[in-house]
Amino acid sequence: PQANTPVEPVYSELTAVQHFWILLLTIAVSVCCLITIFLYKNRPLQIRISAIALILSLITLVLYYYEAGKFEKGNITLTSLLAVAVPVLIGLAIRGIYKDEQLVKSSDRLR
Repeated sequence: PQANTPVEPVYSELTAVQHFWILLLTIAVSVCCLITIFLYKNRPLQIRISAIALILSLITLVLYYYEAGKFEKGNITLTSLLAVAVPVLIGLAIRGIYKDEQLVKSSDRLR
């Protein structure tokens, strides 16, 4: 007879590298944000690309949530908090770009 020995649980991590679509969307959001930085002279295009990045980052969060639902136990890491902060920061960037565009338009009317 064998004694009941406790089995060590196998832990796996939920990262973008392990899931193709999450990885692809994370790269797309990063590229959109990087492109947006250098489009400071074309604010309407900058807002559109930022909006696309916002939508992609929200889709990424939904995929993360769906994948996290498959786990029984887990811990929240710093990177998961950063994943939640990305859409918030992109939204703040869109708001700032929009305010800049309104400021430029109002100064053009004064000329």
